[in-house]
Amino acid sequence: MSKLKAIQVGKGGFGALWLEILDQFHELELVAGVDIDPINLENAKGIIKNNNSVEFFTNHLEAFSKVEADIAVIITPPQTHKKLAAICRFLPFRTD
Repeated sequence: MSKLKAIQVGKGGFGALWLEILDQFHELELVAGVDIDPINLENAKGIIKNNNSVEFFTNHLEAFSKVEADIAVIITPPQTHKKLAAICRFLPFRTD
């Protein structure tokens, strides 16, 4: 099986910690990162060591519409999880 392509939503706080983990995960290719704060996106660019082709967005809907991915990794404040997960339900993520 090929690497899973992932969009990570949330790059600040815990998102930055998870970004380090995802960057080292050999079965996963991070294809996009999303955060509403451009500073968090700039910081994320300095964390990623294994992939220089990650696209960055400040709008999750734009990322979901422009980047093909198998999964979304949502690392945002708890009050936003339900909304983001509901949106992801309707995306054409891989199911195998």
